[in-house]
Amino acid sequence: MNMKVKLSVASFVRMAAIVLSGCGIPAAVMAASPMLPGLWELRVATTIEKKALPSMTTRECLTQSDIDHETRTLPRPDGDCTLSNIVTVGDKTTYDTACKLDNLTVRGRMELYRHPESYDGLSDMQFGGVRSKDIPATIVVNAKRIGDCAK
Repeated sequence: MNMKVKLSVASFVRMAAIVLSGCGIPAAVMAASPMLPGLWELRVATTIEKKALPSMTTRECLTQSDIDHETRTLPRPDGDCTLSNIVTVGDKTTYDTACKLDNLTVRGRMELYRHPESYDGLSDMQFGGVRSKDIPATIVVNAKRIGDCAK
């Protein structure tokens, strides 16, 4: 892999891994979310071409309004994203993502399991625009409510 491709992959990793940049904790789409408002901590583990990258951890304060919104808090990569085929049954929410950041694209399917004070998710994705062939990636997210938000 040449350096230019490595930089492009790094940009794509940033796009895929910054799950909490304003939209990181899942909300229910077709049913009331069991999630509680408060301070949430999210860990994102990314594997690209079977190589694990360092995990990222972020925190975000979620309000009841965030949790009640249909798609505002569904995890997705950074960039211009479209979510489709959103289905919630019980504690499981699934949806497709299609995102673009500069000349890079990412497509994938997310599966989340939500609970009042935690959630876990897995997404199989394909990165495009880096090479002639798409690059496979897996993103695992684990979140937990760690307390109330600072006032």
